[in-house]
Amino acid sequence: MKSKVTTRRRKTVKVRLAGDPILTTVCYSVLPGEDVSHITRDMMNIITNNPRCVGISANQVGYDKRIVIVRTGPKSTLALINPIIRCESEDDDMLIEGCLSYHGKQKEISRPVGIKLDYEDISGKLKYDVEFHGFVARIIQHEIDHLNGKCKVDVIG
Repeated sequence: MKSKVTTRRRKTVKVRLAGDPILTTVCYSVLPGEDVSHITRDMMNIITNNPRCVGISANQVGYDKRIVIVRTGPKSTLALINPIIRCESEDDDMLIEGCLSYHGKQKEISRPVGIKLDYEDISGKLKYDVEFHGFVARIIQHEIDHLNGKCKVDVIG
């Protein structure tokens, strides 16, 4: 007699689009010991399956938690949990930014070229005063804006 094997399909996670209230929600901190592996897994699926995606915030996939994943290289990513920008460089640069949640919109935005960041890594280890520069610093700042319920790409003026 054959046993019947059933598999459960995971709900496909999609990027939330303009007009979804979660995009204007200020996200909550991840609590010590809180299991957010399902959130980071969903975020990693989005970023790895979309070569144009260079960063994503948890609220862009429907979770109100302070989690960001950034692409740091062609095949490398970094998860930032509860990221806090501690210091910004005095030098800024202007670049055109786009956003997965605001498809088709682009805007020239000025941001500091370097930042110092405190965050927790995926294993819960605290990292202090980690420096990021250039495009990766820009991505992190863009994604932290999302965690704060803002997206400069969608702001007029």
